[in-house]
Amino acid sequence: MKNLLHAIALLAMALLLILLPGCRNSRPTLIVQISDPQLGFSTESHDLSPDTAMFGEAIRRINQLQPDAVVITGDLVHECDDPVQLAMVRALLDRIDPEIAIFPLPGNHDIRIEGQNVNAARYMAEHGKDRFVHTLKNCLLVGLNSSYIKQHAPQEQEQKQWLVERLQEYAEVPHKIIFVHHPFFREKIDEPNDYFSIDSADRRRYFDLFAQYGVEAVYAGHLHDNAQGEYLGIRMVTTSAVCRQLGKARPGVRLIEINREGLKDRYVSTQEIPTER
Repeated sequence: MKNLLHAIALLAMALLLILLPGCRNSRPTLIVQISDPQLGFSTESHDLSPDTAMFGEAIRRINQLQPDAVVITGDLVHECDDPVQLAMVRALLDRIDPEIAIFPLPGNHDIRIEGQNVNAARYMAEHGKDRFVHTLKNCLLVGLNSSYIKQHAPQEQEQKQWLVERLQEYAEVPHKIIFVHHPFFREKIDEPNDYFSIDSADRRRYFDLFAQYGVEAVYAGHLHDNAQGEYLGIRMVTTSAVCRQLGKARPGVRLIEINREGLKDRYVSTQEIPTER
């Protein structure tokens, strides 16, 4: 009898060892979207301590959560040529656990903009490319420099061609998400143009392209408040700032989860960031 029980126990342990990796791999994909740290904006000065404290606390909690990826949708600093702000944001980004994939994008405050002339050279010297593509389990993440679109910059057409090629290359990936700094719109595709959104002439053009390749959602920042809309079945989600607010939201981040049921997200204040998955 003892031999039988021992054999059953060994078999159970063997099955557990076989199944555990599969269980880990099947857990939901978790992406944290951070937007608009914009170090220096809270005080409009070189006193970075309020923004540093807020951004640093979010990073501390994200390290505990251990998501699969962190995407920062622009405006890392308030002044793109300020060496103190640039050094501080680099030091803060270096605090993120190296096991977590991190993908920063430029916002309008991270680059030099004069009309249609958009110069992202300093940003790319600090952070690498101003766009990204990354596959994460069953999900495709694509990040764009939305200032090229907003300003109708010469670089827009090259970036758009790159986008089409990436969407074609990864056409079979079931979940596709676009990240940008500027929201294409807040709630409705035909709402009036303003400082915060992509011009109406470009919204449908890009969303038609997104629909063609099965994009599920677009995540943006820039507004320093939360907003949501939808067009062609594609969600347009705007995430508030991790630091200074311009609306009623509290400083926080967005948790984006992809599981067997599909894609879902929720905005949480920094203090509400869970400590485990």
